[in-house]
Amino acid sequence: MRDGKRVEAAGCWETVTQPAELTLAKVPAKGMAIMDGRGGVLTVDLSSADMPVLGDACRLLLPPHLPGVASAIKVRLGERCYLLRRRVHQDGTEMIDIDDLFDPSEHVSLTNDLAGVVIGVLEGTRGSGAATSRV
Repeated sequence: MRDGKRVEAAGCWETVTQPAELTLAKVPAKGMAIMDGRGGVLTVDLSSADMPVLGDACRLLLPPHLPGVASAIKVRLGERCYLLRRRVHQDGTEMIDIDDLFDPSEHVSLTNDLAGVVIGVLEGTRGSGAATSRV
């Protein structure tokens, strides 16, 4: 069942990801695997000069920055494209979902606290290179 495919469980779609050992093998040398504790994993390349843009997009979906008219943002970083969505999880927890649009097995659902940690790490990658990606 842990093959990175979407399965229907209790009337809703849920992605079942690979075991952590296999997922970690995909992490770039200067990368990070973000694991949400719910089976979701997203690997990112921290050496990319554009990576802080992903953190900026996460921040825009956190209170009090959440725009009143939108709850989703698409971010293109080099050859990757991510969709970030603000939603309420089944258990009532507000989450930020991040999906890699080019690899459906790469996704996470972050609580506000975990999103803050991820934002901090991504901001730590902000270097002297100019970011070319757009939110």
